Amino acid sequence: MKKTHYLLIAVLIMSILSACTEKAEDTENAKSKERETPVEVVEVTKGDLVVEQTVYGRTAPQTTTPIMLQAAGEIDSIEKEEGSDVKKDDTLFVVKTPYGKQTIKAPKDGTLVNFSKKEGDTVSTEEPVALIADLETLNISFSVTEKDRQHFKKEQTLQATYNGKKEKITITSIGTLPGDTGLYPIEATIDNKDNKIVSGTILKITVPTKRIKNTLKIPTEALVEEAGETFIYIAKDNKAEKVNVTIKETQSDYTAVEGKLKEKDQVIVNGQLTLTDGNKIKVVEESGE
Repeated sequence: MKKTHYLLIAVLIMSILSACTEKAEDTENAKSKERETPVEVVEVTKGDLVVEQTVYGRTAPQTTTPIMLQAAGEIDSIEKEEGSDVKKDDTLFVVKTPYGKQTIKAPKDGTLVNFSKKEGDTVSTEEPVALIADLETLNISFSVTEKDRQHFKKEQTLQATYNGKKEKITITSIGTLPGDTGLYPIEATIDNKDNKIVSGTILKITVPTKRIKNTLKIPTEALVEEAGETFIYIAKDNKAEKVNVTIKETQSDYTAVEGKLKEKDQVIVNGQLTLTDGNKIKVVEESGE
């Protein structure tokens, strides 16, 4: 009799616990359904999307004039150091030769470069002792494939970047024959009157290759690719609305798309990877293009 009594009590306790568990689960599910996902949005814009290509070029002096000696000898004194800006007829250094001292002067305005001699060093007539370089305008050299060559035009102005700074360059020459590597040489110039760019600097050059006109544009980060679909989420009435899109062209930060969306729709750019269609959302940040 006692055993039956205890068994009934155990069954009763288990039933109560089971009911409590189911109630807790139902409460948690209800809370989950009401939970809002925080998201960030950006407006869909309309306009031209310019596709750009990047190439890299190296700067060099536009002109260099060699400093040659008439007679070999020994450096007697130095008036200008490597990197000095000089004017025409400035004294650069003096050479002691078997025929007497020879004063070497600058043949033109510019910057003294490739001058590594010191007093007492011997110098010959066979090679330049130094160079006078024109650094106010720098040449830029780079090479491109035959396919990419078509995007460059003589006297075309392009944007170049170095150390985070943006400058304008002008295309001056486009090679008609490829070099040993099969690439076509291209030359450009950049203004450097304040000597802000050191010769030998690598520049990042961007050239437009295609323009998609009057198209809807969204941040590339908004795209979601899943199960063979490409889609985005639009914030509408505090809910996430899934919209399938077709990519027309992508250019790094922005992508041109087609789909059931319009200009100024709020596309979700952060938080979309955890969403499903119809999820409740809370916009925590909103910005334009």
